[in-house]
Amino acid sequence: MSDMKYIENNKSNACSRDIIDTCSNDKIGIINYDIIDVCQEVASECGVECQIMTANALTTYKGGGSACVFTPKSEEEFVKIYSAFIRRGIKAFILGGGSNVILADGLCKVPILCTKQLNGIRVCDDGVYAECGARICDVTAALKECGMGGFEFLSGVPATVGGAVRMNAGAFNAQTADYIKQVRVLSHKCDDNGIWTDFAVETVSRDKLDFGYRQGVNAIILGATIMGREMEYDKSVELSKRYLAIRAAKQPKYPSCGSVFANGELPSGKLIEECGLKGVRVGGAMISEMHGNFIVNAGGGTANDFMSLVKLCEKEVYAKFGIMLRREFVYLK
Repeated sequence: MSDMKYIENNKSNACSRDIIDTCSNDKIGIINYDIIDVCQEVASECGVECQIMTANALTTYKGGGSACVFTPKSEEEFVKIYSAFIRRGIKAFILGGGSNVILADGLCKVPILCTKQLNGIRVCDDGVYAECGARICDVTAALKECGMGGFEFLSGVPATVGGAVRMNAGAFNAQTADYIKQVRVLSHKCDDNGIWTDFAVETVSRDKLDFGYRQGVNAIILGATIMGREMEYDKSVELSKRYLAIRAAKQPKYPSCGSVFANGELPSGKLIEECGLKGVRVGGAMISEMHGNFIVNAGGGTANDFMSLVKLCEKEVYAKFGIMLRREFVYLK
């Protein structure tokens, strides 16, 4: 594919059936096609560029394979590309900041839509509207300039608005859902065969969204209206610094995808640590010596190295406690 550039370094909601992302996935599958040829075809049809990018450039774990990536510059371009894949029976993966994502070694068979250029933020009456690719730290800064606070609890988390809303990111007894007024989504319907049809952009109010623990908006998120709370500038700065310091003291410095497993009645990290797994290494991946629920890239870690440690944690925790750990990351292959 000579036209493509290669970049080396660089849960259930109460929404209507029209917007939730639950149409039959067996109808939107990656079956028999050459990913590069199809991506080149879509790029030509939509008048956009596609690049092959590595996990080092795409994910916070910085290890794994590569993928064909589209980086839309506008909401309209995003919709055009996404729907072009759907018409071909292919469901593209939407990537924000790259945390909670592991890209399998080799060339990924799933096309990726990267939202980093969909990062606009504008002030509105009671907060800000932020596009899906806007970084949480930039949203916090925008609120702060308006005499408001809100997302300080996510300081230091490499999340985008889309990712935070999608998983209802939370910490320190606060969650993204606490600050959401409306969410802008790409809606669709399914026909009798489970094929997605009738794409449209719509805004859904908070009272129609069923948030829960690590359960956000199960839809294709284009942006969100985020409500701020009155807060002095210096107070926002103080809170951000406090949360950053707590994270720095508890979380590893090596690249990672973030927490590997969701917490249940007992913290997953504690269960892993009590199995004596801290510091265990496979290839370039290691279960963090600081926190058992982090698998870090200690140097040259691959996706296979990472997954070997994931399976080891699951096996040992089940053997010792009879508890099945629940994965909190997405594994793309």
